[in-house]
Amino acid sequence: MNGLSVNFNTDFTNVPEALTNISLYFNDTSDAQFTAGFPDYQVYQYRTCISDPSTFCFEKIGTFNNTELMMDKSKIREYDNTGNELLWPNINYAQCKESRRCSSCILQEVYDKVYFRNGDLIVAGIVPVYDGGTDDPLASPYGQLFPGKSIGLLILNSCDQPLLAQHKLLSILNNGLLLDNNTSVNVKSKLIGIAGPYSSSISVAVSDVLSKFGYVQVAYASTAVDLSDRNKYPYFTRVSTPDNRQTQAMMRIIKHSKYNSEYIQFVYSKGTYGEAGRDALRQEAVKAEVCIAQEIEVDDGENFNLIKEKLRKYPFAKIVILFLRSHQVEPITRIRSMGV
Repeated sequence: MNGLSVNFNTDFTNVPEALTNISLYFNDTSDAQFTAGFPDYQVYQYRTCISDPSTFCFEKIGTFNNTELMMDKSKIREYDNTGNELLWPNINYAQCKESRRCSSCILQEVYDKVYFRNGDLIVAGIVPVYDGGTDDPLASPYGQLFPGKSIGLLILNSCDQPLLAQHKLLSILNNGLLLDNNTSVNVKSKLIGIAGPYSSSISVAVSDVLSKFGYVQVAYASTAVDLSDRNKYPYFTRVSTPDNRQTQAMMRIIKHSKYNSEYIQFVYSKGTYGEAGRDALRQEAVKAEVCIAQEIEVDDGENFNLIKEKLRKYPFAKIVILFLRSHQVEPITRIRSMGV
């Protein structure tokens, strides 16, 4: 399709008004490109109609073209809880101000929110909490592990931020847990151990604290090879396979199956998890005599269309290995449906 051009006025009949006077062409990657003067995307906001402020409708407020976002800020509207209309720049922002860390932008009630049930002994969990569950409480069949003792529970919200999780844990261990009735509980004297966190980067931050206090940590999904260092993390254990074992299995699949290939591409997330996977994969690729044609680092907020174009630069490397955080996987796998 390379070089094919389409003119809606001449090539089609009964063309919608929005497509009149518009032409597009296909490049060597088979992506449709609009001719100059027409943006890749148009940005709309649901707000009071400019023509009739008594009703709401979608109004165009900007365009996105060639990776550049252009906004007409005078058209942006925001509404408070009472329905009052707010104008730019006096609106609510999703982004942190330049002078603040993202962790400080988390609402105070989310930051301080914990689930606590007191007991003679306490098991703590560190998880990223975003919503409440409706399932029945889980019950263990091992009720006689601590005869005559009640088991309490402390759940901390990591907010998926390593420094925030580390700070909250250290604060509770040093100062105790402040309850709603303004009394405090000495968690440190009752704590058995910690379950979690989910990601490797947060497990590393939490393990730095727990190793100094001598508490056992059992992670349920952290796979970074660094956490296998018993000298540095003597109280850390996990139930998932570390990255180096995963990459060994990946190389065996590549070399000893119908997917046998001498070239691969590698997409990994920025941070402890992805970078540890990258290092492990490099070692195993050398042993298996597999060439990594390209490594692509993915950060939060990444433009996944650019990743798609990078992957297309090496069409002979059809196998793509992912070491990504969970929320980054779906946008990458969606690229497969785009013909990559």
